[in-house]
Amino acid sequence: MYINELVVENFRCFGTGGEKLKLPLQVGLNTLVGENDAGKTAIIDALRMIFGTRDQESLRPIAEDFHYSPEGIQAKEFSIEALFIDLSLAEQAYFADYLTYQPEIEHNPVVFKITLNAALRNGKVRTTIF
Repeated sequence: MYINELVVENFRCFGTGGEKLKLPLQVGLNTLVGENDAGKTAIIDALRMIFGTRDQESLRPIAEDFHYSPEGIQAKEFSIEALFIDLSLAEQAYFADYLTYQPEIEHNPVVFKITLNAALRNGKVRTTIF
């Protein structure tokens, strides 16, 4: 099992539509390379946030995590989605209640998708993970 794709929308430097991040990943080593403020740390923090960990402490969404448009308008919602593919039979059994089927993946169309949605309302952040 590995993360095949990470989709980040309205989180920090990543906006919506054509500005959202749709990052394909491969089996094995994946590297992030880029200039300062290109979004490398935002990608790592998005992964940490969706899995609920950061070393010894949890990483929770805060108001500053919501994307600001070039016009200075702050997004009211953001989402982080990770798609896992190539699940073994044991992994499929473990996550059976959460699996879905994507026929476009030919060799093993059973996938596990985890999504974090955060909403900013009256200065408070509400988070849902499914």
